Formats: sequence, C-alpha cells, structure tokens
Amino acid sequence: MHYSTACRFTYSRTPWIAHFRTLALLCLLISNSLHANSQLDQIKAGYLFNFLKFIQWRSLDNQPSQPLVIGILGDDPFEGALQKAVMDQKIGTHPVKVLHFPDANDITRPVHILYIQTLDSAKVSRARSHLKQDHTLYVGDYENCLEDGNNFCFKVLANRLSFDVNLRNTAKDEVYVNGRLLTLADKVLQ
Repeated sequence: MHYSTACRFTYSRTPWIAHFRTLALLCLLISNSLHANSQLDQIKAGYLFNFLKFIQWRSLDNQPSQPLVIGILGDDPFEGALQKAVMDQKIGTHPVKVLHFPDANDITRPVHILYIQTLDSAKVSRARSHLKQDHTLYVGDYENCLEDGNNFCFKVLANRLSFDVNLRNTAKDEVYVNGRLLTLADKVLQ
C-alpha cells in the first residue's frame, strides 16, 4: 500500500513539474523579449542624440548657447534613459536637453528633434502646427512614417535598427543634414 501511494504521488507531481517548466520557459521568453525591446529603445535613444551631431540648424548660427532640444511626444519608451544619457552633454557650444510632452498641447518651443511613436494623426497634426515655425525635424517610429511627413523613420531590418531619411522635408526646414549621416541611412528620399 505504501508503494502505490508513492506511485500516485509521483504521477500527480509529474504534470505539475511539466507545467512549472512550461511557465518558467514562458517567463524566460517574455523576459528576453522585454530585454530586447529595452535594448532597442536604448539604441534608438543613442541614434536620437547622435542625429544632433550631424544636423545643422541655420537658426542656431547666431545663438551659440541655445540648447538643442529633443522632444518626445506621447509615452516615453526610454523611461528617462535618454534624459540621463544627454545630461551635461554638448554638441559644439549647445547644451542638449530632452523634454517629454504627453500631448501636443504640452509642447514648449523650440524643439529641434521631435520623436513620435504614436499613430494618432490628430496628435501629430497638432504638434506639427504648433512647431511649424521652429524648423523641427520629426523622427517617426511606426510603419510608413516617412509618408506622414517625418524626416527620419526608424525601422528594424534583419534584427538590426536602421532608419530612412526624407530630405524633401528637411530642405524646406532650413536644416542641413550632413552627408555622413545619410550614408548610414537605409533609404534616402530626395
């Protein structure tokens, strides 16, 4: 009788272990996915900061101490990491600042690069109308974002972050994009 009890215990425990292993594997996969997204967001943050190094705003030529501002419209996928990364950084004589705008109505001016992760066209339209005199470059992070008038568009190709550039929109913005930045782009529309 003791033997059959042990067998029943063994058999009843086996499905529990299998479920536990499946749950552990699922947690590991989710953790790796979240970690990959976190790494991707950190790389995007680095791109945004480095874009500033290869772009010249003619309006800043006579304002050497004016900060270069990266704005984030909507949710902040960087969770404050971009602010920390640019703290005390300068591009030439210009200090770098990051401002987060939950909504387009919250935008303060000037903004040199506006990161847009949302597909909310009304919110993006309000942001564009609010910033149209500021020579703001728009960096989209959604599918087909160049067609929406963005200057840069992030995309992932073969597990590698890349970006496209739309120079048609930058010419009217009195902004000069250095050719070295364009060589890094996957696609450049002229």
